[in-house]
Amino acid sequence: MNKLCTACIVSFWLVIGFDSLGQAIDLSALKGGDTKVKVSGGLNSNVVYNASQATNIPPISLFLSGNLNVSYRNFNLPLSVNYSNRKFTYSQPFSFNFVTFRPSYQWISAEIGTCFMSFSPYSLSGHQFQGVGLTLTPNRWSVSAMYGRLFKATDGNPELQQLPTYRRMGMGVKTVYKSDHFTLGLSLFNAADKPNSLAHLSEPLRPQPKENMVVGLEFSTMLFRKLEVSAAYHSSSLNADTNQPDSNGIARQKSISGWLLNKSSLGQSYNSYRFGINYNLSKSNGIIGIEYQKVDPDYITLGGYYFVNDFENLTLKYNQSLWSGKVNLSGSLGLQQDDIARQKSSGQRRVVGMANLMFSPSQRLNAGLTFSNFTSYSFVRTAFDEIRRLNPFEQLDTLNYRQINQNISAFVNYTLSQTETRVQTINVNVSQMQSVAKQGDVVRVGQQSGFINSDITYNYQLPQKAQSIGVGVNTSFNSIGTQNSFSVGPLFHVQKGFLQSKLTTNTALSYIYSKDATLETSAGAFNLRESAQYNWDKKNSLSANLGFTQVSGSTLAGRTYVSATVGYINRF
Repeated sequence: MNKLCTACIVSFWLVIGFDSLGQAIDLSALKGGDTKVKVSGGLNSNVVYNASQATNIPPISLFLSGNLNVSYRNFNLPLSVNYSNRKFTYSQPFSFNFVTFRPSYQWISAEIGTCFMSFSPYSLSGHQFQGVGLTLTPNRWSVSAMYGRLFKATDGNPELQQLPTYRRMGMGVKTVYKSDHFTLGLSLFNAADKPNSLAHLSEPLRPQPKENMVVGLEFSTMLFRKLEVSAAYHSSSLNADTNQPDSNGIARQKSISGWLLNKSSLGQSYNSYRFGINYNLSKSNGIIGIEYQKVDPDYITLGGYYFVNDFENLTLKYNQSLWSGKVNLSGSLGLQQDDIARQKSSGQRRVVGMANLMFSPSQRLNAGLTFSNFTSYSFVRTAFDEIRRLNPFEQLDTLNYRQINQNISAFVNYTLSQTETRVQTINVNVSQMQSVAKQGDVVRVGQQSGFINSDITYNYQLPQKAQSIGVGVNTSFNSIGTQNSFSVGPLFHVQKGFLQSKLTTNTALSYIYSKDATLETSAGAFNLRESAQYNWDKKNSLSANLGFTQVSGSTLAGRTYVSATVGYINRF
């Protein structure tokens, strides 16, 4: 940690030092601008009433969110607030309630409170933290720095198989310099668990405290005005148990991050590399390039939630625009192999690719096709999940991510007719995702899943009357492990404006029938959603929502859920 602090301070003062040669803070800017203090913002409050058989859902919940901005001349001080009295039934180290300040002045901006910041996909990558974030953009420089709590300490819950979590603190800095000919970046990130945060728990209940150091280097340049060269390198050293002393000096890794990591602890170093070349085909309005990427096995940092590792890619990329932008093609094709350390009983080598086609021959027709078999993470929620969860209003912050190994999607939007008084459209969407979870290099029974979803909708709009009607059908086939299910159901919605569009009402009806072929069970869910919003002026509005869901099935007793929400929005 001491070495990181020294490195961060040196990096910061190098930026300020170099920049001071051509940049001075213009205090005369305080004399310009409006001399009045301006206050603007908004408040959104909602009271939710739930009537259901679920015992873990409170009958009344309060949700408040708001933003406030105070400006004086060239100073801005924004504030964001989010609060709820909803108590979740499980322990988690994240914060749902938060307050965030975002003051800014010229090229200086800051975040104070609940913050999010990203250095790169293989360093600090969108992790929530409670603390301070700072961004400086003087002239050609860009400096980002953060310090705060990544996780709060939790005791866990043995009944729900949730382990205790240490309070985890993190700090980092990223510096980027952009000249007319090249871009150079350096990032440092450190995170460490605080063992004292769980000192009240007995030794067998405490997990192993971790510490992580990540160093990142980025470079890009343009040669001959057409050839772009870019490279990125990240080194991550992770100590999986800081309680274990390093009496033999094993922690002195042969890497930059290993040298910065605390030498009194054991650690393992991992690396990621990326190198790319792009050539601009100016005559044909296209770009062709080649990229090489390698990520070590078990590469991970404490600055992100999900990482794809143990792979090596060599891909050829191409991007082309045809017929004045009516057709856009982009894609990549190459080879991917895993088990790059040759530690598994068998490795895998496969052809990987991504293709994206966007087709817009006229204002009436838009179509697209996307394919990818690169490994990634995606949020997946199926129609069958909607039926089987306890009620449609809980689990607001559940992370439901799956590793996706193949994704195919297509859409067609076609305008049947369009006049000043009437618009008719039809939309078709189809998507297929395949997920494979490996243990080592083996795909066992029940670890492969597939999802196929499709829907077709017809919309009829009367713009002058602020009215629209839509009907559609949704189908879904899901193979999750050894369980196969099929869902189908109609959809209907209508929107109508009243009182010169000051009052807007929406009604949505749907029914989903789902059958599990493996368990030989079936279930049906009827959903009704009513909403209304009244804007009596530009600054104030009232809203009301009603939700009704009735679920029944061959193995389920009939269950009914009712939710009513009343909200008020004020903008000032």
